[in-house]
Amino acid sequence: MYYSDTSTIPKHHVIWYLGKVNCPEVIDFYIDVISKDTSERVRCDAILYLGWLRAEKSIPFLMEYIHKPISPREKVQIASTLCVMEKYDLAINILDQFCYDENGIVIGDCIWSYYMAGSESAIKFFEYYFKKPESRLGAALKLAQLGVYDKTYPVFIEALKSGDTNKMHIALNGLAAIGDKKSMRLIKEHTKNENQFIAKRAQNILHYIEMKRREKCDK
Repeated sequence: MYYSDTSTIPKHHVIWYLGKVNCPEVIDFYIDVISKDTSERVRCDAILYLGWLRAEKSIPFLMEYIHKPISPREKVQIASTLCVMEKYDLAINILDQFCYDENGIVIGDCIWSYYMAGSESAIKFFEYYFKKPESRLGAALKLAQLGVYDKTYPVFIEALKSGDTNKMHIALNGLAAIGDKKSMRLIKEHTKNENQFIAKRAQNILHYIEMKRREKCDK
């Protein structure tokens, strides 16, 4: 269907369907698509699904392909795919070559890959937005998920006191990311919050943490 000029199904749909089939033939097919297809979207989809399939045999090809005159979007997608394969050092080496603006700030299109890699570059990116009042809470959540606790904890406490449901929701997620005894106690206290959404969310967080703890103990 992909190679047929008469196919009525868009190529990117065919690429998506095959992403559900983990076999060597599909991996080779994706490599061929990346090498030859004229659509950036289709090429990026094929790169994405190599990550889905954990196709480590494609890494030498991707590392060679990155040196060709390809679009920034393809470069970012290759880095993301490498992160999915847990090849974080390779991904960061790629990103560091083109992901900073003239002020040394990470370009937004790159940040998800840096975030997946848990790199210092992602921390610097979110620290930049942490300084801005309008984006401080959202940045605090990302920083907490990256292991930055001291400066983010007070922001979550302030948000919990705001009475704003959305801010309180983000704050509970942030406290869960910190995960110390003090944070867990606060989450537990909010299972009795008058705001039923917040109370339910706090209950769900505690339930999820307990479930993951049991899974870890069972291994």
